Amino acid sequence: MGTASSAGAAVEVSVVVPTVGRPSLVDAVRSVLDQRRPPNEVVVVADRTGVALPIEVAVDPRVRLVETTGGLGPSAARNAGVGVTTGTLVAFLDDDDRWLPTYLTEVVAAWDRARDRGAHAVVATTALDVDGDDRVVWDPGTTVLPAGHDLGEALVGPRSVVRPHARLEVGSSGLVAPRVLLVEEPFDEARRLHEDWEWLLRVTARPEVALVVLPEPLLRYRTAPAGATASRPGGGWALSATLADHPTLTPRARGDLLVFVSARLAIAERAWRPAAGLVRRGFRDGRPSARAVVVTAVDAVVTAVRAEAAVTRVLVALRTRRPEVSR
Repeated sequence: MGTASSAGAAVEVSVVVPTVGRPSLVDAVRSVLDQRRPPNEVVVVADRTGVALPIEVAVDPRVRLVETTGGLGPSAARNAGVGVTTGTLVAFLDDDDRWLPTYLTEVVAAWDRARDRGAHAVVATTALDVDGDDRVVWDPGTTVLPAGHDLGEALVGPRSVVRPHARLEVGSSGLVAPRVLLVEEPFDEARRLHEDWEWLLRVTARPEVALVVLPEPLLRYRTAPAGATASRPGGGWALSATLADHPTLTPRARGDLLVFVSARLAIAERAWRPAAGLVRRGFRDGRPSARAVVVTAVDAVVTAVRAEAAVTRVLVALRTRRPEVSR
């Protein structure tokens, strides 16, 4: 019988990359192919008609393209990819994110070490947030969750007032799970936002599932303004708030989701009335933390001040514009 490390090295890993054909797809797939611990296959799932594999990665025999009927959403695209994979483990990467070179090495080793903790081990990693110029705008540092922590509260609760990021910032690009578990528990295709959180909450409620969170960030996550991407769609606050009905959420998690996550999505789009309604619902249906309330209040004030300043600049420009003189 081989050692745990040799077993981890031998396990076959499939990677599913859902895409709508963004130019960043080539960099995402390249980050997978350049792993120090190479994947066995990469399944690119096109959720839009007319998407072709970039020639830079299409020449690699490990890469293949699967097409949906188009516009089904990220959950359906991931499920379609899982359906054609052959590996024991399946990892996911969105087409605008990139893994660091040791990603698969670290997550496969962690999965191998954790197998004796449950029939199914799920590995999650945090991310470095980068902007459109690939500059790091947020480094979560080392993430260590205390024993007995509540997953929902960690996913949606702020670290502190001065660090207004969730205690556990995990998304689909940082998830690795056994294929058999993903077949039994597919992503919810009706959900267009927080589908990765919903999946994590659902599967970790099963007693035979062990969740392992690696302490250091192992991927680069592309941030975007509200309304710009599938992870931040316009009007996303309404989609976000539907997760509050998840049966695994504690009152604290439900309150923090509505106040710290959903209401702030509305504030980012200056949708003041929906934001206020979400805060009221957070207090009515949950028990939000003081941190969540303070961070959201500060966000509202800053956003309102910036909006007023922008309006003032426009008015000043209009008043100072010289009228054209006819000759």
